[in-house]
Amino acid sequence: MKSFVPQYLHKPNKVMMLDMDEFAVFANAVAMGIILKSLIVFIIGVFLFFAYRKAKNKYPRGFLRHIPYIVGLKQFHNFPNIFIRSFKE
Repeated sequence: MKSFVPQYLHKPNKVMMLDMDEFAVFANAVAMGIILKSLIVFIIGVFLFFAYRKAKNKYPRGFLRHIPYIVGLKQFHNFPNIFIRSFKE
């Protein structure tokens, strides 16, 4: 069995010239449009794809993954709460 080893490990995996997370957003937009048989849902999904891509290029790498933490939907383990400004070690 052969395994694929990329030539450059620091380059992200791409599908159709999109990063994997961008492709996932686009594929979900297409899938929801097909499943619900709605052109409006498809157009909204494609709009969200372009908004996600623009936001991803605007902010530093990894910023969008921290939004649930910033909003308060997810808590990191072994880290203080985001709203605590001073604490004793």
